[in-house]
Amino acid sequence: MSGNRARPRNDPGGDPGDPPRDLPGLALAGQLTAAAGPRERYAGHGDDAVMVAAGRRDALESWAYGRKLAAARELVRRRPAAGEATRIPGGTPSAWRKDLGAEIACELAVSTHAAETLAGLAVVLETRLPLTAAALDAGILHQDHQGIPHLKNFAGSIDGKRGCPWHR
Repeated sequence: MSGNRARPRNDPGGDPGDPPRDLPGLALAGQLTAAAGPRERYAGHGDDAVMVAAGRRDALESWAYGRKLAAARELVRRRPAAGEATRIPGGTPSAWRKDLGAEIACELAVSTHAAETLAGLAVVLETRLPLTAAALDAGILHQDHQGIPHLKNFAGSIDGKRGCPWHR
């Protein structure tokens, strides 16, 4: 593979048979699994190809996190707080049922606080930071990259104040 680090993430580049640089998604996951081969030893691939595969798997992880946020956002839409008529962009209610965090927490085996933060982050990314959400979806920005943990702290409110005003 060529060592040009400036190549866009979706540029296939490299030698035929090397792991693809496609945009993240199910097709890329299948291609990477096939390239890894039995016991994920990457037989027939050089070190540079294995490094590209690690990077593309990182992009897949980002893409999967974006899908988890999309599911959380849809749950928020489907469980507005009682009497909640105010909607923010995307048809998302500005407040949702208090027990939604507990439901998400049960499914994801995380704390209620972590689930509530996930739901809040999902809403903030859609309504206030759509380019950041697009970067997650494209595999450019990872959930653990510098800005996302900070956004998780900010997700404590829609209006930018501390606290959790959406539980009603």
